[in-house]
Amino acid sequence: MGKTRRVSQTAIAALLVAAFSAFPVWGDEVAEVWSRVYKRAASIFQKHEIVQSMVELDNRDLAPVFIEALDELNKWEGRSLDTREIVAREETKLLVVKELGELKAAEAAPLLWQVVDETEEPILKSEALVALGKTGDKRYAQQIARILESLNLYRGKRAADEDIIALGCIRALEAMKDIVGYKPIFYATGAGYQSRVSERAEKALENITDDPTPVLKEIIADEADLSLKRLALDQAIASGAPEAGKLEVAVEALYQGITVSTTRIVENTSLMEMRKTALQLVRDLAIESDAAVFLIEKVLYLNTDENEKLHAIEALTSIGNRGAAQALTRFLGEQNNRRGEDLTTETDRILIAVIKALAEIGDDVAYEELLRAEFADYSYDVEVEARAALEVYD
Repeated sequence: MGKTRRVSQTAIAALLVAAFSAFPVWGDEVAEVWSRVYKRAASIFQKHEIVQSMVELDNRDLAPVFIEALDELNKWEGRSLDTREIVAREETKLLVVKELGELKAAEAAPLLWQVVDETEEPILKSEALVALGKTGDKRYAQQIARILESLNLYRGKRAADEDIIALGCIRALEAMKDIVGYKPIFYATGAGYQSRVSERAEKALENITDDPTPVLKEIIADEADLSLKRLALDQAIASGAPEAGKLEVAVEALYQGITVSTTRIVENTSLMEMRKTALQLVRDLAIESDAAVFLIEKVLYLNTDENEKLHAIEALTSIGNRGAAQALTRFLGEQNNRRGEDLTTETDRILIAVIKALAEIGDDVAYEELLRAEFADYSYDVEVEARAALEVYD
């Protein structure tokens, strides 16, 4: 008897698929017919086959029927089922969840979240997350972000399952395009997931928001791991943030690179490389900024390598305002004073770069120190460059 009924329901579903494919039918009528057929199915096996048939139609009008089905399947969680029935129920639920995502059924969001919250099966949880993301319901963005944050911080014994769920979170947050998801996705890139997860996280960062400036500034300011500070700076450069936002991130990176104190050689090297990257970004942006000038001037006096100081000089030249000229002039004045006291000065390469920068900016504030440099008994090359720079003021 059971077998006869199952075949009968399958046959009905097949006939309905053929009928609705061949003849135009009103949306409400389609939904009502399928709803009745689904409700009359006596077993989970029949419901599974009916759902498969509905999925094949790919019809937005069937969204209410899929929602009814998911509501019923969620309520079946407490029912006593044998192993085969449990498998069929989970497979049916998976089909329904995926289809609701494909249909972008926003009205299904609460039921999809219920699946995420209640199921322990990683693939179903992940697909429910993805479907929830496709609905675009941002009410759940914060909760999904928390799930991903937790997975980023703690990797348990079920790493493969956690990778599946993390991937679902990333895809959901990417689809929602809510900035609340940016930070946990950023940390997911280096949380030790499988490459397919970390690579998807990297891709998601490009899509989730056009302007991640506030989040990246926060990471650079608060993160203790220097490699993550540097990664945040790199992400700002690669992002679609406006130039003003990128400058804010660069300034924060410079501030951290100057103020963070460490005695470890490796960490000092990391800080220096971060400063160099920030200086190059400031140079490329060429935006006037008093905050940037203030910090770049400090770099000139750091005990660092020659290349970093050259980057600082280039950045000030690119800014090119009076504040930049004053910073470079003070630095040249310091070298002139040291030369007069017979103390060690910067290399000719640095001195020539400063003089050329002042000549390019062409601000009168530099005239006196350039004149001093011409007669400070530097090398012939430096004196020639100082003389050439003074010609700008003739």
